[in-house]
Amino acid sequence: MFRRILIPLDGSELAEKALKKALEIAKSYGSTLLLTRVVPLIDLCGEYSSVAFIETLQRMRDKSQSYLNQKLDELSTEQLKIDAAVLVGNPASRVVQLAKDREIDLIVISSRGRTGLARWYFGSTAEDIARRSSLPVLLLPQTRG
Repeated sequence: MFRRILIPLDGSELAEKALKKALEIAKSYGSTLLLTRVVPLIDLCGEYSSVAFIETLQRMRDKSQSYLNQKLDELSTEQLKIDAAVLVGNPASRVVQLAKDREIDLIVISSRGRTGLARWYFGSTAEDIARRSSLPVLLLPQTRG
């Protein structure tokens, strides 16, 4: 039984499909959903003064929180408990740690399905989460069509 389901969201259409699937599962089990978005510090690399870094980080956190608030509003008619959390850092490690901290039973995430050089260079956050987590991870592949 999945009492708590975690859905990492990055704002992409693919992540929205994972949210839709997680919602189906949650309705079946009466689960609590936890939506999360991670602000990766690598996006902040560059020549920032400490003040500019903090301001940029805060803008990114605010934007992520606004996105999650929008999702919470969209899901407000569902008869489920839904919460959201913005994190900062390495997406895979932060998602796995959040899952442990919140006693999550299932992580639902989509994968872009990169291959070849792109996979080697960019890696796969979804696969990294699946490798790091001791919890069940439902990895939804990108569908072509």
